[in-house]
Amino acid sequence: MKKKASSVVLYSIAIALLITYIALDFSPNFTLSEVGRLIFLCGCVLFLHMGGVLLSKNIGSKKPLIINLWIFMFLYVLLFLTLTLFDPAWGRNGGIIPKWSTELWNHYINHSFNFIPFKTIFEYINNFDSLLSTRIIFFNLIGNFVCLMPLAFFLPLLFPKQKNWKVFLVTTTLFVVIIEVLQLFTLSGSCDIDDVILNVLGAFTLYQILKIPTLQNVIENIFLLRKNKINKKSLFKIAAIFIFVILLLYFLFQYREFLYQKNLNKLENNHIQIIDESSTCADALEPFYEDELYIYNFSCIKSDSVYIKINNQKYLVKEILKNNPTKYPITIESLEKAGLELIKENKYEMIPIEERGNTYQIMIEEPSLLEIKTFHLKHNENKTLELHFIPKKAGKTIVKIEFFDEKQNQIISTKRYQLLINDDLEVLYEMIE
Repeated sequence: MKKKASSVVLYSIAIALLITYIALDFSPNFTLSEVGRLIFLCGCVLFLHMGGVLLSKNIGSKKPLIINLWIFMFLYVLLFLTLTLFDPAWGRNGGIIPKWSTELWNHYINHSFNFIPFKTIFEYINNFDSLLSTRIIFFNLIGNFVCLMPLAFFLPLLFPKQKNWKVFLVTTTLFVVIIEVLQLFTLSGSCDIDDVILNVLGAFTLYQILKIPTLQNVIENIFLLRKNKINKKSLFKIAAIFIFVILLLYFLFQYREFLYQKNLNKLENNHIQIIDESSTCADALEPFYEDELYIYNFSCIKSDSVYIKINNQKYLVKEILKNNPTKYPITIESLEKAGLELIKENKYEMIPIEERGNTYQIMIEEPSLLEIKTFHLKHNENKTLELHFIPKKAGKTIVKIEFFDEKQNQIISTKRYQLLINDDLEVLYEMIE
């Protein structure tokens, strides 16, 4: 009876953790981080398993443990679907199927669709020594490799036919392809053949590893209460290899952060000298460069007389920004820091917002009407987030911006704007309280 009572308590704790997780995940004023989600779900799994072990011993049946495995797999699939299809913090559209339009479809195909094998993988590998975020590289390479690995654990335990590697390979491939197709039709995340390659390769790798007899015995002893003999020497070797792989990934991550910081310092510490050889200039604004969001002007016409000097070499400013022949990363920001005087003009309607929190997410009610580009400004301790509205067609929509505190896992502030795009593709906006 004591074992039965204890199992009820453990099950109750697991249910309480699961309810709390669901409540927090759907709360409009609170956002769970990836680590927070794992803590809640792992805690739920741990208490469910302990409760199942006690209950199975009490009733002399393994049925509670089998039911637990089904629950564990359900929780994993739920988390996987949330992150791949529904979670706005991961760039998903919250499960809302957008209103279809040619513009929206073309934008998704051009920016979020890839059917060329290894194209995305090699892009991230080639950008290993670059200013691309380490988080983005590791999430897209290592993250995609490990995210489907739990299926290598659940499927063979719950479905005997999955012990055949061919059946397992077909099942996991179909599962990933269905997810990628759903992302395509909901225009959520990205539909990429390389995601399929990494997901399936990771799952199949762990599938082969778990076929090692020692690991099979350990899993069956823990989750099915069998009494298989464990080869301790073999288990020690497997543990050592596992620790080695984790340490290797950790040092690879740290080395990548070192390369990122080196490139960042190189960008910030270039010794650039601005040379203005104009004696007089005509009193009129002169655009000398433009990017996606801004047009950059000199206060008067003199672009053929303004140079930068790097390592005793002179380059015309307007030319080096279009075609940089140096090994240094030359940007408008680096030129401004070096003392280049310019006037920046917005190409589109823009809203500046005081930036609060560690991160933010932007939601557009009618994404087919416009595209939003962001630009960050920092002056001393003050941060400003600029929202640039690039109109696509006339209409009305609402834009919501939520700022998060990642440490506290909660929303700090929310701003909502109503936008009207007229037939001339001019954007008018007002803030909604």
